[in-house]
Amino acid sequence: MKVVFISDLHLSEEKPELVRSFLYFLEHQARSAHSLYILGDLFDLWVGDDCMQPWHFEIARALKQYSRQHGLYFIKGNRDFLIGKQFCDLAGFTLLSDYTVITVDQIKILLLHGDTLCTKDRSYQLYRHFVHSKIVRFIYSKLSKKIKLKIANKIRQISGKSQQNYYNNKYNAQTVSIKDAQPEAIVKTMQQFNVKYMIHGHTHRPGEWTHQIMLKDNVSADATRIVLGDWRDTSWWVLEYTDGVFKQESHPVIKL
Repeated sequence: MKVVFISDLHLSEEKPELVRSFLYFLEHQARSAHSLYILGDLFDLWVGDDCMQPWHFEIARALKQYSRQHGLYFIKGNRDFLIGKQFCDLAGFTLLSDYTVITVDQIKILLLHGDTLCTKDRSYQLYRHFVHSKIVRFIYSKLSKKIKLKIANKIRQISGKSQQNYYNNKYNAQTVSIKDAQPEAIVKTMQQFNVKYMIHGHTHRPGEWTHQIMLKDNVSADATRIVLGDWRDTSWWVLEYTDGVFKQESHPVIKL
């Protein structure tokens, strides 16, 4: 059985080549998969279901078409945590919880976006706690579309600058380490869910790591953590699972 995992596409109207690449991916590479899991940040920023634009509906239609013949699952990311029921219904998403354990060929795998693992990034964790609070979400829901868009543009500017600094290696090693998933949080989370496999995105550092964990039967085990690659101007990443083997590869962006 073939299962596909992606995250951190950061689709936006300003990057039509990424949108085109995603539509191509759904029509071709993902077509042979049994299921597709999108682990957050499908969009660069989601203002709200009430602020959808024509290109959002185009993506929703393509996803809905895909969902008619395949399993389609979604975990919200830090950029698109405001995605609601309206878009999920339009896209045919099965919305998963922030921490979801799936079983593929008798292999238990913990899926998550990954931002909660970056526990040393104090400023981000405070921001995450703030925007996810019920009172803030309630107040935001009462704002006009115009104000929501202004807030979104400001957040996009700040996030975009931070992302470019990361890509351009303007962060020192200590800063990069702080923004990365922390070993203690990784081990604690895998032990909490009693799994030997974890897949997440968010950090934009694709690869595979081994961690030593203690399972609930007090047996020490090697655990595998796979970090999904992000989609950017030049390439996009896909993780495929087929018959017990994980393989992650990058592909060139489809030019317009």
